Amino acid sequence: MDSPNANGHANGYANGHTNGHTNGHTKPILILGAGISGLCFAQALRKNHPTTPFRIFERDAVFNQRTQGYRVRLESTGRDALNACLSEELFDRLEKSCAQVPKGMGPVRLLDALTGEICEGLSFGDAPGRKVESMGSEPAPEAPDIVIETDKVALNLDRTVLRGVLIRGLEDYVEFGKEFVRFETTTEGVKVQFADGSEVEGCLLVGADGARSKVRKQLVPEHEIVDTGGRFIYGKTMITPQLLEKYGNKPSEGLSMVFDRTGEVTTSLIVEPVRFKDNEFRSDLPEDYIYWLILARGDQFEADDEKLLRLPPDEAAALSRKSSANWHSSFHTLFELQDVAKASIIRIISVRPDIPVWDSSKHVTLIGDAAHAMSPTAGAGATTAIRDAVTLSQVLSEQGSFVENVAKYESLMRAYAREVLNRSSKGGKLLFGMRPFEELKALS
Repeated sequence: MDSPNANGHANGYANGHTNGHTNGHTKPILILGAGISGLCFAQALRKNHPTTPFRIFERDAVFNQRTQGYRVRLESTGRDALNACLSEELFDRLEKSCAQVPKGMGPVRLLDALTGEICEGLSFGDAPGRKVESMGSEPAPEAPDIVIETDKVALNLDRTVLRGVLIRGLEDYVEFGKEFVRFETTTEGVKVQFADGSEVEGCLLVGADGARSKVRKQLVPEHEIVDTGGRFIYGKTMITPQLLEKYGNKPSEGLSMVFDRTGEVTTSLIVEPVRFKDNEFRSDLPEDYIYWLILARGDQFEADDEKLLRLPPDEAAALSRKSSANWHSSFHTLFELQDVAKASIIRIISVRPDIPVWDSSKHVTLIGDAAHAMSPTAGAGATTAIRDAVTLSQVLSEQGSFVENVAKYESLMRAYAREVLNRSSKGGKLLFGMRPFEELKALS
């Protein structure tokens, strides 16, 4: 992949990508954040609004400055939303850069942590030996023009690979090292101020700046994030003959969920292999690995948050081994052979399902985690972020005023995000004993 401009200048914008309009606006759309949602929205603009000017501003100094996590799994809704964002060429490249998904594999394999045995006759909504609520709920209104086809194979993506594909063709639109300070509504749109003293004006500011969004804090300060109580240990283990010999093939063939119910609160493990396809892009992709995630509530660990959330990789790796000490020996191998440098532990945060309504006339809106940070226990955070990007790009071309169309996006987003947030709560209860939203504390 060609690297974005190292000097942080948006050369594409400067070289004439400003002709055209969106509902009569000649000022650019300003996208704050070069994560999945921001890049998808930019790609959707390029595909569906080729004359609409836009600029992207990213606070990091370089593209891959921070660890991006590992696996992203997109089922049919996410796959179709991503297809609606990308050109045919980019989507083809993305498909070929995906990890393999075994044919005929069920949605999930449930295992008992102590025995390593498959728990037969159970669905995702049932933990071994314990009756729990269904993960399903009433469907939310569909975003316009996204055709949902359930017979398509899921996309199993490495997060860094996904971002690398998403930024292709956008390199000259991105400015790096741009830390947002505040926005100000003007008579013609919105003005954004950055920490380096620079300012930029646009017709719309799209806050795609993540779960700790500064845009959200200014736009709708009452839209708080809460602490789910989850403290998850992330890691990866390279797929080697030694691993397969000791770990066994079955858990390394597809998505597995492992349950430890020995305590008052369930601790669980998600395991999925990331095996890349052998094609013309293979040399650009990482080595095959197993992605894993230990899901636990913070009060299950001896250390307090001040220490727990600052653990260096080697200590996070040691904690993964300690947390799984009484599990079946096959799982011990997974943690013993892990890439220690890749281990980390994070606090899991979320917004509440009832996303507040804000004033759309400010020419500012939110997408992705900035709008609806959520626990990964619904398995749909990336899907919902991509859906935001498609929905916003589509409503901007509809009849009606600019402000009315943005408000329409926000109404649609609140409906489908609420449904996913409720599912994340049910998944959190199942996987790590997450308490109800009304019992969770807000974070400053």
